[in-house]
Amino acid sequence: MTSLERVLAVFHGEQPDQIPVIPIIGQAAARLNGMTMSEELASSETLASSRIACLERFHYDGIYISADTWVTAEAMGAPVVHGDDVPTAGTTPLLKDMSRLDRLTPPDPGHDGRLPLLVQAVELAVKRSQERFAVIANFDQSPFSLACALRGINQLMMDVYDHPAFVKQLLEICTESVLKYAKALADAGAHILNTGDSPAALVGPKNYVNFGLPSEQVVFHELKTCGVFTSLHVCGDTTKILTYMGDSHAHGLELDYQVDLREARQQIPEEITLV
Repeated sequence: MTSLERVLAVFHGEQPDQIPVIPIIGQAAARLNGMTMSEELASSETLASSRIACLERFHYDGIYISADTWVTAEAMGAPVVHGDDVPTAGTTPLLKDMSRLDRLTPPDPGHDGRLPLLVQAVELAVKRSQERFAVIANFDQSPFSLACALRGINQLMMDVYDHPAFVKQLLEICTESVLKYAKALADAGAHILNTGDSPAALVGPKNYVNFGLPSEQVVFHELKTCGVFTSLHVCGDTTKILTYMGDSHAHGLELDYQVDLREARQQIPEEITLV
């Protein structure tokens, strides 16, 4: 089996020749290749080459093409700070004033912010893969997490209780934004589409079901038309929301080390791959 065949076999529910291994190297790849983070993200060429170089050095089965957790928010107008060798960080929330919601529009993956760079990096990585290893494209934040970036995570947590209608309106725009970016990555040839929604777990099971999960379901259901496997990542101990995550329509769930995999396997349908 090639590395790509091994990874796809797992998502198909088949037995691979060995367990596939794909570490989330992320921005650590820059240091491993003698670059700063800003140098790695200077172009689609440097990003794709850096991630592939790590794979070839350590002989694992696939790469993640990603930057940081502000790519989509920045493309929508959120102010961020780019450091030389530190992750990009947000500054003042774009939606500090709720009235600005009416001016918020989904970004264009072909023109806005760093979205084109990431899409092009996926295209390059897939081309160089030659079907040998898996290329996982990270479409940044899931809708609830994106909403937190745009509004400010502390404020959005309060809005869930004080302004639920506002939150749901914001989530509609975020869902459309996430889908446009994810579909562009699928069109670029990604073998797997991955996203994270860790803040959605911080509001508790009830609010996850009311706010985080519905948007995830729309995204993953819509992406099924792209013919690409999908996976959902939520950091931390997600034991209390495992069964709900299993209803997200994602093909796979990335679980953190705090989660008991045996317990997770009992709660989540067998057709969903645990990563």
